[in-house]
Amino acid sequence: MPLLQSLPEAHNLAPGLDLLVQPDSRFKRGLLQFSFDCPLNQDSPARTLLSQVLPQGTQAYPSRRMLSRRTEELYGAGFHFGGSRAGDTHRMGLQLDWLADRFLPKGESIATDVQQLGYALLNDPFREGGKSFSETVFTREQDQLLRQIRAMKDDRTAFAEERFLFHLCQGEPMGRSPWGTEEEVN
Repeated sequence: MPLLQSLPEAHNLAPGLDLLVQPDSRFKRGLLQFSFDCPLNQDSPARTLLSQVLPQGTQAYPSRRMLSRRTEELYGAGFHFGGSRAGDTHRMGLQLDWLADRFLPKGESIATDVQQLGYALLNDPFREGGKSFSETVFTREQDQLLRQIRAMKDDRTAFAEERFLFHLCQGEPMGRSPWGTEEEVN
C-alpha cells in the first residue's frame, strides 16, 4: 500500500529532467521544489557556498530585506535553498511555497510571481561592480560556512556521523561532506 492516497503524476520534460506533480486540495499552500543532483566531489563546497549566497538578493531585490518585503507582498510566500548528501550525489535544491489561490482575494493568483522570484534567485543574483556576486555578501557567507564547519565538532552526533562516513567510505564520494573542509572553502 503506498503512503500517498494517489501516486504523483510523472512527466519527463527532457532527458534528465523529470517533473513530478501531486495535486491535493487538502493543503493550503502550493509547493514547488527543484532538485539538482550533482557529483559529490571537490566542487561540493563551492555549491554549498553558492546555496548560501544566492538567497541574499537579486538584481530587482538586492538585499535580504527587499526579498523579505517581496515575499510578504506575495502573501507570505517563501523560498529555501539547501544542499545535502544523497548517497553518492550532492543534492542541491530550491524550494518555493505560496498560499493557494482559494485563500487569496477573488481573482488573484501568485504562483507565477513566486516562480518568477525563484527564477530570479537562480539566474539573476545581485551583482556588485560587475562581479559574479557581491564581494561583501560572498565573504560574509564564506566566513559563516567556515564557522559552521568548525562548530561541527560541538555537535557530537553530527560529527560522529561525518567521521563514520569518512572512514567507512574513504576515497568514495559518500565519504565526502557536502560542505567540505576549511581548506576547500578557503
